Amino acid sequence: EKQMVDPVSKVHEEYPFVYHYTSRAGLEGILSTQTLFATHYQHLNDTSETRLMSKALALNLQHFVKSWLRKRHKGEERQVRFLAQQGGEHIFSHTEATKIIDTFHRIAFGGERIDQPFAEPFITSFCTHSDDEEYERDNGLLSQWRGYAEVRDNGGFAIVFDTKKLSDLIARENDIYHISTLAFGDVIYDGDREGFHREFGGLLQKLESSFDQIVSGGLNIPGDYFGDFVSGVSRFKHRAFREEREVRIIICPTTLDFYKYLKEVDPTLSLPEKAFKRIFERPGTTTPTTCLFDYEKEDKLPVVKIIVGPHRNQEGNADFARALASKLGMDAEISVSTTPFTGR
Repeated sequence: EKQMVDPVSKVHEEYPFVYHYTSRAGLEGILSTQTLFATHYQHLNDTSETRLMSKALALNLQHFVKSWLRKRHKGEERQVRFLAQQGGEHIFSHTEATKIIDTFHRIAFGGERIDQPFAEPFITSFCTHSDDEEYERDNGLLSQWRGYAEVRDNGGFAIVFDTKKLSDLIARENDIYHISTLAFGDVIYDGDREGFHREFGGLLQKLESSFDQIVSGGLNIPGDYFGDFVSGVSRFKHRAFREEREVRIIICPTTLDFYKYLKEVDPTLSLPEKAFKRIFERPGTTTPTTCLFDYEKEDKLPVVKIIVGPHRNQEGNADFARALASKLGMDAEISVSTTPFTGR
């Protein structure tokens, strides 16, 4: 089983605190249960989730395929004729690169002829305010209040977490549950060329180093390739969401059905002594969800501050947050956003 990727241990070095915007009901649920919901990737608000980076990977791999062709065949007449039949070097390289990435995507997330996907990501998102002024860090980001915190209804809150302590809780998930991929890291936005190569260069190197075997069909692709792939594509978003400066937890619970499938393939397979995470529909919705941190733990969630969002009944919401934190014995600062937005 996988494997936590490096960003889990590095996030706190760049972002001491992360912000989770939520509704009044969300605040009550998170604090009362001391858990966070993680949402199935197909039900997030970005319709291009997981597919956008596949295109970027294919474009980068295409350049390698061209180079591979030139080095391997060096203009042999037979190869020239073959490429001409395929539409030329450029089209052939693009087709082969896309085919490889599509295979990864199909095996990882399910699709044609794949009954049991390798991994289905569930995601919990946070805002970092990494490039914001002190005002936004103290009062919240207006776009987030508008988008996630029900300003028009009962009002919203930003829960501020200690990132290092949150990372420690995430690490325990891997010890307790059957998980194929677990990551906590920066979202990289389309168009950030430097960020793309920093975060995903390792996966490209693995693909390139195995290319001969992949194209010949002789490689049984190792599981860590898929772990890197899933972690990468699940942290790549459309540039329109850049303002959120998001970090996210990605967790891919391994299901009992998947283990039964593996057992059919390899009858000698034995299960590690771990639990299977529960996947359920979020109350009042049909959204597949799982819970983070729903194991026995001595400490409460590392909430250092709760910012009460703009609302007509903001002071009432502040009293609600104070009473809830006090009832649960949580030592968190309660502050009120001074952003003058009523939601009208």
